[in-house]
Amino acid sequence: MSKWKHTNRFIAPPCHIGPVEVIKNLICGSEDEALVMAKAPIKVDTLIPLNDLDAKIWDLGFRGEILYYPVKDYGTLPNDVLYDLVSKIIDRIRSGKKVAYSAWADTAGPVMSPPSY
Repeated sequence: MSKWKHTNRFIAPPCHIGPVEVIKNLICGSEDEALVMAKAPIKVDTLIPLNDLDAKIWDLGFRGEILYYPVKDYGTLPNDVLYDLVSKIIDRIRSGKKVAYSAWADTAGPVMSPPSY
């Protein structure tokens, strides 16, 4: 399988492999990595699945917060919902919590399309 992903009209490589701490206490990973981010050594306080989350999360001892924001494959959230989510993420990071979002298994996260005018 090619390392390049077709996203609407654009072609882009995955931005990472494995959970990545983008900034202090903000981790991004794939859907498959959500369970990894929920346990030590990462052990986040808040998980934000954009597609799916396996119920095995409870068997791993996770007792944190789950904010579910479903997004279609290669889709985006409506702007008002996105702004609200970003505010929630910033508030949690500022309070010292670890936050992780997980997207589809074969991508690093939602692909943002350029605005249409």
